[in-house]
Amino acid sequence: MTITAVNAAEIAFSSPGDFTEISLNIKDAYSANPDFVTLEVTLSQDAQQRMAAASGAALGQDLTLIVNGKAVSTSHVQSVLDTPQLQIPMSRQTATELLPVLLGVNPGASSSAASQAAPVVAASTVETPVMPALVAPD
Repeated sequence: MTITAVNAAEIAFSSPGDFTEISLNIKDAYSANPDFVTLEVTLSQDAQQRMAAASGAALGQDLTLIVNGKAVSTSHVQSVLDTPQLQIPMSRQTATELLPVLLGVNPGASSSAASQAAPVVAASTVETPVMPALVAPD
């Protein structure tokens, strides 16, 4: 018997161009895992078409979502995702790392007001867990 490793397919999004709306649900009383948050996005028409094509090509396989260059979740694709709204579960650490870019803040820019007011966040490498499925809200 031979076991072959299957690499996950990937789709990359850039929040400034691909998301027309963004919200972050940081607390949900009904969440099975309180260490995760949900990024809720509305995709642009182009991004929605790319998602439908990528999910269609990855049916029955894993699909990794990359947002602003960072892998945020990997899910097993069970159907074509052809909807503008997506709910993307991710670890709190990943959300913390993505938040400045989602807010449109340039993390490399320095200003005295920003450096005085900004809290220091320690970054660490955390493996992105495999999530059961991407959820398209009803």
